[in-house]
Amino acid sequence: MTALTPAFSPVHGTLVTLTGGGYTAQISEVGANLNRLLAPSGRDLVLPVGPGLREGYRGSVLSPWPNRIANGVYNFEGEQRLSVTEPELRNASHGLVAWVPWHLGEPVTVDDGQQLTCSLHLYPQPGYPFSLSLQLVYTLTRVGLHVVLTAQNRGKTLAPYAAGFHPYLLADGQAETEGVIDRWSLELPATRYLETDHQMIPVAEHPVAGSTLDSCVERPLAGVNLDHGFGGLICTAVTLRGASGGTLLMMGEGTRWVQVYTDGTARRGVAVEPMSAPANAFITGKDLELLNPGQWHTMSWSLAAL
Repeated sequence: MTALTPAFSPVHGTLVTLTGGGYTAQISEVGANLNRLLAPSGRDLVLPVGPGLREGYRGSVLSPWPNRIANGVYNFEGEQRLSVTEPELRNASHGLVAWVPWHLGEPVTVDDGQQLTCSLHLYPQPGYPFSLSLQLVYTLTRVGLHVVLTAQNRGKTLAPYAAGFHPYLLADGQAETEGVIDRWSLELPATRYLETDHQMIPVAEHPVAGSTLDSCVERPLAGVNLDHGFGGLICTAVTLRGASGGTLLMMGEGTRWVQVYTDGTARRGVAVEPMSAPANAFITGKDLELLNPGQWHTMSWSLAAL
C-alpha cells in the first residue's frame, strides 16, 4: 500500500493520512492527535479538527493524567503544582502532551491497512518532575481504527500515571450539526457513575441502576445532558446510534473508566473518553498507576462504523 505524502499545517505540524479497509484517518504531529476519521462510506466518525486551533480537545491523547486535577495541586514526593489550564473551574486538565509535537514515524503496511507509530519523551518539569517515554500506535484496517498507548517510567523514582483519549463520536449525519445528538441513542455498559462538585471534581460514587444516567440498555439522548465519569464497566463496547448508522468504541487493555460529555449547548457530538483512572486520581489515588523505574503501562481502544 502506497503511503500518501504528508501535508503540513502551521497549527498542527505534519499531517499523516492513513488508509485501510476503506477507512481514512488523519494524525497530526502536534499531540499525535486524531484529527479526522472517515468510514468506508465517507462519513465522519468523529468531530474533525479544522485548520485552526483544536476545539475542546477533539481527538486528544490525555497523559500523564486524563480529566481534571483540582486546583492543579497534588502531593507526590512533596507538593506539586501544575499550571491551571481550565481557569474557569481552577483545574489542571487533560495532561501535558496534547499540545506538544510528537515524533511521527513512517506509515507501514499491515494486513489490509496501515500503521503509524508516534513517540514522545516527556521530560521532568514543574508540577510533574518525572520522566516518561510514550509510544502511540495507530492501526487502520478493515475492522476500523485500533489505538495503543504505552508509557515507560524512564526515571529513577516512582512516577504517578494515568491516561485517556478524547474523541467526539458521530453516529450519522454531517459534522458540526448543532443539536444532532438529540436524534441519537447511547448504550453504555457501566454500573457506577461519579457525582461531581462545582469544579467537576468527583465527590461520590453511585450505582447507575434506577438513576437518570442508566444507559446499560440503549436509550435516546434527546434532552439528556452528560458530563460524567462512569465505572464498573460490564462490557467493552460503547455504542452510539442514529437513524442511518452508528459508531462503536471498544475499550481495551487498561481502560477502567469512561467519561461521557454531550458537548454543552452545541450538542454536535458525544465525547466518549476511555480512561485508565477517573478525574482527580492524582489526589485520590483511585486507579492511579505508580510506575516503578523501567515499568510499562499499556492502554488501548478501537473505533469502527456500524
